[in-house]
Amino acid sequence: MSKKRTTRGKSFCPGQICKWHIAVLAALAVATLICPRYSHSATDSIPTPSWLERTAIADMMVINGLPSHVEYFTAERKVQDLIDFFRKRWDDASTGGKGYREVDVGYWHVISRLEGRHLLTVQAREKDAFSSEGYLAVADLQDIRKNKRDRDTVPKMSGSEIVNESTSFDPGKKGRTLLILNEFSATTNSNYYREYYRNRGWGQAMDQGSDSAKVLVFSKNDRTAHLVINEAGGVTRIVMNLVEAE
Repeated sequence: MSKKRTTRGKSFCPGQICKWHIAVLAALAVATLICPRYSHSATDSIPTPSWLERTAIADMMVINGLPSHVEYFTAERKVQDLIDFFRKRWDDASTGGKGYREVDVGYWHVISRLEGRHLLTVQAREKDAFSSEGYLAVADLQDIRKNKRDRDTVPKMSGSEIVNESTSFDPGKKGRTLLILNEFSATTNSNYYREYYRNRGWGQAMDQGSDSAKVLVFSKNDRTAHLVINEAGGVTRIVMNLVEAE
């Protein structure tokens, strides 16, 4: 059973941007095609304590059309210590209100703040009894990129829904990670993707799994499609990683 979702403080996230931005950041924990970087870039605008160890994930990512700079962090402190730090730094006592928003999503605790055109987000969870881990993200709200045309080209069965999407840019290549949901079985979905890619001249590099879980990998020239298909509770989830040379 999933944990109850709660919110605290005043909302400083416009519309649904904060909601889906948080969801995608959590998905980054299992996205393996994003190459790590070692510079802080735009996330330097997020103040952090000296005991936080930071590693850049990508200089720039597009998350559901929102350009973002994202870093991974670890700390030999509990999540509560980290959240207390940001509550104090982002508290707008002079205005008589809180300058941040907090939300719990599953095991993640998220605190965010809107500063001018930038949405600053800190997402953390307990790593073990003595440490925590999470993500820092800075999103530019004035540079939202419309990606409906790109989504229309994503192969998916009729009635499927793309619920999350992120794009990363690394030297010489671009990677897209999508989460697709539908009510067809894992077997039906895998048959669809095999036929789709083979009919377009793609070679199949991997085809493994069981009736309810499949892993498919296709390649053509400088492009690769990696699909993980899982069926549970009447819903099939497809994590699709698409990588191509720039």
